[in-house]
Amino acid sequence: MRNHHGGRQVLRLEYSAYAPMVEAECARIAAEAEARWEVAIALQHRVGMLEIGDAAVAVVAASAHRDEAFLACRHVIEELKRRVPIWKREVFADGTLEWVGSGAAGHVDSGAAGQRGGEEGEELARQGATPNSWRAP
Repeated sequence: MRNHHGGRQVLRLEYSAYAPMVEAECARIAAEAEARWEVAIALQHRVGMLEIGDAAVAVVAASAHRDEAFLACRHVIEELKRRVPIWKREVFADGTLEWVGSGAAGHVDSGAAGQRGGEEGEELARQGATPNSWRAP
């Protein structure tokens, strides 16, 4: 993850999500890519607290042809960002926090969906949960 956003220094990110919805949507995205290109897809997105330099998402496409693999990877990451209900909270060096909603990059979401995700993530952290991930089958 980057150490800046919108000209401000980011200290860390906190991702939270509703697992059943994330798993289902990730599986749909992977299946779409596998149907469109001759590839096998692996997809993983972490949740929990991430520090500067940590990887938040990994997409792998195996194919006999690299062009198809690259196209499929690009499709998967763009669809994941657009469709998968994962909420991101940025923690800035000045002490402020901002929720960034799933969907269009840079869209700040202070609505109920983002708040619920944050409360769920904070409760999991209080219970000692560590970052998790979801994989498309």
